[in-house]
Amino acid sequence: MNLYDAPADVVRKSIVGLGLSPADLAQKAGLQVRELTAFLDGHFSQETAKLLAPVLGLNPEALASLPEYQPIAPPLSGIRRVSVPFEDEEVNIWLIESKDTVVAIDCGFRPNDFLHAIEPIQEKAIHLLITHAHRDHVGGFTTPSKELLTSARAPEGFGGSTIIRAGDTLEIGPFKIRVIDLAGHHPATFGYHIIGQEMNAIAVGDAVFAGSMGGCADPSAFSTARRTIEAALSTQNPEVVLLPGHGPVTTLASELRSNPFLAAWLA
Repeated sequence: MNLYDAPADVVRKSIVGLGLSPADLAQKAGLQVRELTAFLDGHFSQETAKLLAPVLGLNPEALASLPEYQPIAPPLSGIRRVSVPFEDEEVNIWLIESKDTVVAIDCGFRPNDFLHAIEPIQEKAIHLLITHAHRDHVGGFTTPSKELLTSARAPEGFGGSTIIRAGDTLEIGPFKIRVIDLAGHHPATFGYHIIGQEMNAIAVGDAVFAGSMGGCADPSAFSTARRTIEAALSTQNPEVVLLPGHGPVTTLASELRSNPFLAAWLA
């Protein structure tokens, strides 16, 4: 399965996050501006990646090997990924199921995305958790889908959802869910650490992707993202499963080896 971000995307996110100009980055990395421009245009070079990574605070080996990276994750019993279109991309809806209960993470972009995802399981108690309020994650929160929900919770109140806070613990069916602050990509972002029925997974929204992280608007947001990611993941079991808002499922162990951000920050 393809990663959500290419090496050029990782470098662009780092440039914005560190407030560097391309000219400054090229100079610090010992590159010609044309070499950096070619890299950002998709002409990948391992040598260029290894020169850029230290300047950007990234892991050089992880960035250099990113085009070949395929995250490793165990079979996901009780977890289903529904990938729905978002413009020229895709966005994930995650469904964590027990016999009688479904915990849904985010609800897609188009009005009917979430409705179609939960219609086959509407006889169960369905509880929606929103990671953040960007339109690709909440567009499916419409009146028809709300009528099938037992509850809806979010970092910010909208459309009748219940506001929750970082540090809260939710008891939903057989699952215990800890609410985690993952602000940065969006100023009000939550991750959800889900434990129960031999499950140990964190829905991380757009905070972390397999091989990358969510883009941040400016250096302040980027600094916040690094702080919250480090706080949320530094003490976790490496085998914990990560459920990103875009792209494939992964594990913390896999990201500690191959994600240019996490391999540098959490080493």
